[in-house]
Amino acid sequence: MARRVIGVIVGRVTDRAPNQRDVIVHEMEARLGRRSVVPEHEILETALAHRPGAVDLGRLKERLRSSPTVIATDRGCTTHQILQQELGLITTVKDGKSTRAPWHPLFEPQSWLGRDQRTALLHVLQSGDRITGLRGLAGRIRGGCAAPTMG
Repeated sequence: MARRVIGVIVGRVTDRAPNQRDVIVHEMEARLGRRSVVPEHEILETALAHRPGAVDLGRLKERLRSSPTVIATDRGCTTHQILQQELGLITTVKDGKSTRAPWHPLFEPQSWLGRDQRTALLHVLQSGDRITGLRGLAGRIRGGCAAPTMG
């Protein structure tokens, strides 16, 4: 998303040559990583930081908000391309529900695992879904469960 947003928006607001815009694009990609929604202020902050005093904030905001590439959401900005990719991922997950045999339907987790860890581990190993995800703190549930199953 950053390549499109910054390449189009900042390129129009400043008089930078394309190779200079590439620096901004690179910085945005490094800073934002793989997030699909980016708060507007972070896009503006990064653009302004690369050209202190030379970019008009009002024009930058106007370009960002009027860009046909950018979609404003209640959590920030995204693009049609990102939304299409996420819709494809959601469709893949839905289509994969109950399509596989569970990995290990009779598995009994170790007693030293916490309740949340046992629940998460059983969910993954007893699920018939093609894709199973876990959400939680890194190293707690996910990391603590993987070690006993991998070894």
